[in-house]
Amino acid sequence: MSIRRLARRVDVVVALLLGLATAGLYVKTVAPTLLMADPAEFQLACYTLGIAHPTGYPLYLILGWLWSHLLPLGDAAYRVNLLSAAFAASAAGLLYLLVLKVLRGTVQGPSGALLRAVALVSALTLVLSRTFWSQALRAEVYALNSLFVVLTLFLLLGWSESRSPRALQLSALVFGLSLTHHATMILFLPAYVLFVWLADRTVFRRARLVLSLLVLAVAPLLLYLYIPWRAPATPYLYIELAPGRTLELYENTLRGFLGFVSGEMFTGELGYQASLMERLSMALELQIRQFGIAGVALGALGVVRLVVGWSSRHSRSLLALLGLSYGALVGFTFFYHVGDIQVFYTPSYIIFTVWIALGMAWLVQTAGRVRFGAFAGGRWVAWALVALFAVLPLALLWNNYPGVDRSADYGAREWAEEILSQPVPEGSILISNDRNEITPLLYLQHVEGKRPDLLTMFPLMLPEEEYSNVVRIIDGVLDVGRPLYLVKPMPGLEIKYELRSSGPLVEITGPAVTGEPEKITEMALGDSLTLVGYDVDPDVPSPGGELHVSLYWRVQQPLGRDYHTYVHLLDEGGRPIAQSDHRPGQEYYPSSMWQAGETLLDVHVLPIPAETQAGVVTLVAGAYEYPSLAPLGSPLTLGELFIAP
Repeated sequence: MSIRRLARRVDVVVALLLGLATAGLYVKTVAPTLLMADPAEFQLACYTLGIAHPTGYPLYLILGWLWSHLLPLGDAAYRVNLLSAAFAASAAGLLYLLVLKVLRGTVQGPSGALLRAVALVSALTLVLSRTFWSQALRAEVYALNSLFVVLTLFLLLGWSESRSPRALQLSALVFGLSLTHHATMILFLPAYVLFVWLADRTVFRRARLVLSLLVLAVAPLLLYLYIPWRAPATPYLYIELAPGRTLELYENTLRGFLGFVSGEMFTGELGYQASLMERLSMALELQIRQFGIAGVALGALGVVRLVVGWSSRHSRSLLALLGLSYGALVGFTFFYHVGDIQVFYTPSYIIFTVWIALGMAWLVQTAGRVRFGAFAGGRWVAWALVALFAVLPLALLWNNYPGVDRSADYGAREWAEEILSQPVPEGSILISNDRNEITPLLYLQHVEGKRPDLLTMFPLMLPEEEYSNVVRIIDGVLDVGRPLYLVKPMPGLEIKYELRSSGPLVEITGPAVTGEPEKITEMALGDSLTLVGYDVDPDVPSPGGELHVSLYWRVQQPLGRDYHTYVHLLDEGGRPIAQSDHRPGQEYYPSSMWQAGETLLDVHVLPIPAETQAGVVTLVAGAYEYPSLAPLGSPLTLGELFIAP
């Protein structure tokens, strides 16, 4: 018993040292201050005890509030970044213990020291992998999610050894808490239930125990009441455009609450939107990017080891637990289509790390049986193998450090501070096409008190059609009487608005079309557009100069596709002299977004070659789909011009 206790103490000491070393690395590379996008939102919501985007993450926000108010280091944003480093380092230390537990129950032969070495190398492999490391350096939810994944697996394996009802009840409670942080933990439930059934089916015949497990798993979900509790006290959820006209970004009703915690706004991202082979290829590519080809090969070998040991009840249970969990996680990513889908693979990397450790241990076990004639050299061969395996985390450290290091990342703070330092009138509205640019501004306003009088708006802030893009946002507030500014230049919006640069901002001074065109045409271009008229400047262009042609398009019905428009200048023989082709609205308001009833100003600039002969020329305009080049209706002949001598 004393030897076993000593071994456990050694294991705990190694886990603590690994956690501390991991924390040191992550603290050295952690982002030092405010960031963009979701991290800025979490930095804001944690410090103010506010509300983040669905599904809410109440446990994380409560822990973040406590941490950011108790830790006297740097600014609030830095403290929340450090919280991720703390969670990830804790997950690393616990992963070492989890891997040891798996190896000791699966691989026979190697000494305790060899198994510890394998567990340490495999844990470091995850610590230094690109995605896991990157999520430890910023205010995000995936580090705590990783800790819950490791902890629930560790507790379940511990229960399978002790068969203690209290151990199983603790597992259920921790699993319930994990659901109050990240909803994807529900994907583990089938694997966890199957593991318990395979390990001890009598559990399901004990009604009182099953009931207690259900209560312990469900009770933590009461933490979601944090959302309706804190919503009224979260100022950035309410935008008062004018007296009696307030936008509420969260509907504090039962319907609004259920839609929020269920992630209703993300249901459009679920479904069959890409081929399964394409998503499978992406999953494999991401796996190789995390662990390299050698790491993927070792992980595959670990799976084979469990399959080979199928006759063992322990191996069957372990294969079911890890395999079904991994399959559910990766399978979910096949049907979920968000821009940051790569971070949703993080829990699967934890499981794959356990397989990597099994692959390493199996090779070490095999090497331990090597004999050179009468000389038993297996032990030294085994240690040589472990030393070779250690090259994997070292290579990851070398390759990933420059790419993941965020220690000099002050870009978001500098940008946001510059925006809020501009001398814009009180009560102005700052508009972006990207929510990710608004979150650092909100942080500075509500945490550091910089220009709290300014309002911020962005597309999809509400699910209604009038908030679907940046033009719909602007149209909706043109009448409130507040000065309007874009937080950056957005080329293409000049077809809709009159714009004026104001430092890094762009002021919206009014609509682009304020009167009738000089030349009225009222010509239809297909069924979707009508050319109301056009302006030319100058009236009599000269060779070597430029001709500015402003087309006034009225949208009869939505086009639904991206079109390019053109203006051609033809000589008397119909040969082109000059032309202008471009994508009106560019990326910020292309024709696929145009709405029926709008009148848009489409300005073309035609350079006139110096060798152009004086005489009468003809203006022709039209549009074509890009990239197919299919024309939209027939070309429109606008009229004639005279080229000056």
